[in-house]
Amino acid sequence: MHLTRNKGVCMTRTRFVMAILTFCLLSLASAAPGPPATPTVKEEDRFVDNGDGTVTDSKTNLMWAAKDSGEEFRSDTAEHYCAANRGGGHRDWRMPTMEELKGLYNLDYSQAPECWDKSPVHLTRLIHLSCPHVWSATESGSHIARFFYFSYGYASSPRGPNSLAVALPVRTLKK
Repeated sequence: MHLTRNKGVCMTRTRFVMAILTFCLLSLASAAPGPPATPTVKEEDRFVDNGDGTVTDSKTNLMWAAKDSGEEFRSDTAEHYCAANRGGGHRDWRMPTMEELKGLYNLDYSQAPECWDKSPVHLTRLIHLSCPHVWSATESGSHIARFFYFSYGYASSPRGPNSLAVALPVRTLKK
């Protein structure tokens, strides 16, 4: 079989077949049923600046301090810092869970931190973080708290008991 004589015809047929296959695949992909649509709350509607150093998250029914501790602590000091917070006149502040911190992470927004780690932090503009590492009340082995890294959106275990991160107080709103 000698293909050089029909090379132009073969190339044209190949392009035609590839175009048809691409069209079919795109048609199937757009017609395929996806997961059911879930209602979402727009970022600008989700967070409310309460004007008293606190921010309410209407999606999770949580109230956050509008800024973190401004300095890094060990986890036990961060826990005391959160409990002693009196933002908005409230006395029931605590250290957030890992899931609560993950819920704040949003790549659509960036802030420049002021600490040694200059990686941008990603969360609502209404909450200011001075450093991207935030302690959580969620513990790993040996009763050591874990922190959430707001630059890249993942949880991390500290390297030892003297690891440092900032504290961001939270409280659950009463219904």
